[in-house]
Amino acid sequence: MHKIEAFETGEAGWGLRCARAIAEGEAAVVIPRSACLSARDAPEWARHLPKSSQLAARLCVERGLGEGSRWAAYLASVPEPDAPAAWTDEEAQLLAGTRAGRARDDLLAAWADECPPEVAWADFVWAKSLVMSRTFDLEGPVLIPFLDLANHDDEDFCALDIDKPNDQILFSLVATRQMGEGEPLATNYFGGRTLDPEKALDAFGWLAGDFYVFPGGLTCRDTQDVDTLLLPALASLMGDDRRAATAAAIDLVAGALDAIDRAEPQRREANVSSSSRRRALASAIVDAERGSLSTFLAHLQSGGAGGGGLECGPDAQQP
Repeated sequence: MHKIEAFETGEAGWGLRCARAIAEGEAAVVIPRSACLSARDAPEWARHLPKSSQLAARLCVERGLGEGSRWAAYLASVPEPDAPAAWTDEEAQLLAGTRAGRARDDLLAAWADECPPEVAWADFVWAKSLVMSRTFDLEGPVLIPFLDLANHDDEDFCALDIDKPNDQILFSLVATRQMGEGEPLATNYFGGRTLDPEKALDAFGWLAGDFYVFPGGLTCRDTQDVDTLLLPALASLMGDDRRAATAAAIDLVAGALDAIDRAEPQRREANVSSSSRRRALASAIVDAERGSLSTFLAHLQSGGAGGGGLECGPDAQQP
């Protein structure tokens, strides 16, 4: 009897569950390295790129082979991406002025910079989405067919194990506790860490709480992150001048808020015939970014953790 089986979970798509009881420490499924896709054998034009881009390039090549690809059945089985990067140009207008919208623009620029003309945007964003959402990080991203059906859970019911018997490489999902028949198998997509909000949105189209990503890739989820991440990063560029860093942070946050507000007419006029889910997600993204930035701005103007607030921003007099 098979240990696990694939099943439709509903909104989460396909998943894995136990076909029988599985003991703690038992391998639920084992996949050989030879059945996996990695940056190895990336096309020549991509070999100077990061490994994630090399794997995306290889996926574009494999998809272009159609039924001639060894992985044709697997690639045909993966769902089409639903994250904002994969939205149409018209749908993307719903994200005008937001960090999520700019992330899609960055991906468009990467496509133009990294790919030869024969690689279509639709294939590139499909490949990038697969790399972001379905790979395991094993000294570079690796797609492991069937194992990638396991859904995410912060509790990490299964752990990825690597074995090397007789010069082979085997990837296994090992139960971290006793599991019963019919119980879903899940793993932590972020290596045991809590859900990363930026990756959750960019890779999966999930809005995992309020957050904002500033220039330099600083992800702030709350005012504590503003005090411990954003302000120290700015202060290091300004001779450790905390007051100057606070003023710069206020301008940065106020500018991001202004960009969202100025793009409101563009979002309102977007001619979109997309799914209600995408419209709802876009609205939630705008509200979440505006809410986070407004909270950060009020915190900074009140002085933050250090007190002594400043009144900066587009409409305030500079100190």
